[in-house]
Amino acid sequence: MTLTDIRHRRNAWILDLLPLLEDVSGDVEAMALRVPGRVELLGKHTDYAGGISLTCASTRKMTGIAVRTDEPVFEMMDLSSGQRMALPLAPPPEMQGWYAYPSAAARRLLSHAPTPSSGVRLVFRGDIPSASGMSSSSALLVLSALALFMVPEVASNPRLKESVRSVGDWCAFLGAVESGYDFGSMTGGSGVGLRGGSQDHTAIVMGREGEVGLFGYHPVERLLTLAWPGDMQLLIGVSGVAAPKATSARERYNTASDLAARIGQEFARRHGTSPPVIGAAMESEAFEEGRIIELIDAIATSAEDRTALWHRFAQFHDECTVVIPGVVDAWQSGDWSAFGRYVARSQQMADEWLGNQVPETNRLVAQALEAGAVAASSFGAGFGGAAWAIARKEGAETVLERWRAAYETACPEHRVRSVFFTDEPAEGAEVLGAPASLSALLAG
Repeated sequence: MTLTDIRHRRNAWILDLLPLLEDVSGDVEAMALRVPGRVELLGKHTDYAGGISLTCASTRKMTGIAVRTDEPVFEMMDLSSGQRMALPLAPPPEMQGWYAYPSAAARRLLSHAPTPSSGVRLVFRGDIPSASGMSSSSALLVLSALALFMVPEVASNPRLKESVRSVGDWCAFLGAVESGYDFGSMTGGSGVGLRGGSQDHTAIVMGREGEVGLFGYHPVERLLTLAWPGDMQLLIGVSGVAAPKATSARERYNTASDLAARIGQEFARRHGTSPPVIGAAMESEAFEEGRIIELIDAIATSAEDRTALWHRFAQFHDECTVVIPGVVDAWQSGDWSAFGRYVARSQQMADEWLGNQVPETNRLVAQALEAGAVAASSFGAGFGGAAWAIARKEGAETVLERWRAAYETACPEHRVRSVFFTDEPAEGAEVLGAPASLSALLAG
């Protein structure tokens, strides 16, 4: 697809980007991209440990146009923030902050590939609240990775083709890019410093309009789809307490990840399970709660460490085997009282056992319920961020306004950064003009 073709498409979500490419010839190869944020309904810190989660893509999104350029440079311009970047691709350097995500994508996609002879220019904008728990950083990584398929050496990378054969593989690979883990025959790297999983990328890529997906992560697969009920409205409240992955929140996130990894790896060492994650351990014939207690006793370095390990296991176990199955049953039967009770249990475990809540996110949840929501929970990595609430559609706007007013009254210091809005499950990432290799990957 050429830039002229994209100009003729007249899609509403790219029209405001076209003036920024007026200096580019119409016959240049181009792609148009729409990448949503994500809402995690349930499955707090479960993906990287081999668990399950309920997620959907958000209507909040990033949109961009990518064109191929003659020089091996990845040029990016974010119209929302005004930030610009010119990242050399031969080879891509490691970078920090906002730039870490496109840099990580370029380094991994070009690993094991010939030196690129051309580059890409990407202009984009977005309305996903930053550092809100809605995965704006993972959306940026996905957007960057998709745009980089304009570089022939990425699209034809033999190691990438060998390792990534389906859309589920693509989501898992994007998680590995962010975390720096090996994937297939592609060796890892530094990533962005976060030892996470692929939940965000899966919801962003595989989301479906009007549906919530139940996903598993070893391997990435869609286990079940729940149609969004027509009489219910999804509401989002962003606390204004930033939870950027590049700050101290990253270290606290990694602590939760490391606790889960220690349990999964020790169980795998003892019983040969693969991959070495808690989810695989729980599916093993060797799994017994007594063995987990014995294992934790053996690897704990102190009484405090033992408590932390046990809380980490208990939160993962109950989220995956009690809360999420209970929520699915309640959703399918329309029992919203039971739904709310299971969601409340998830929030309690996040606060008391996972330890990733701050007073503001707990307050958001409580105030949403007081405003009339049938259920509410914080979501994302935690240590700040946002909460979702579900309210009956008739009266949802009133619930939203009560929620907003109560939070702003209680937390006036966050009024400028807090955001409240209605949302709904949206379609996952959309690409116009994708190279054949990328189209096949996204369709697989």
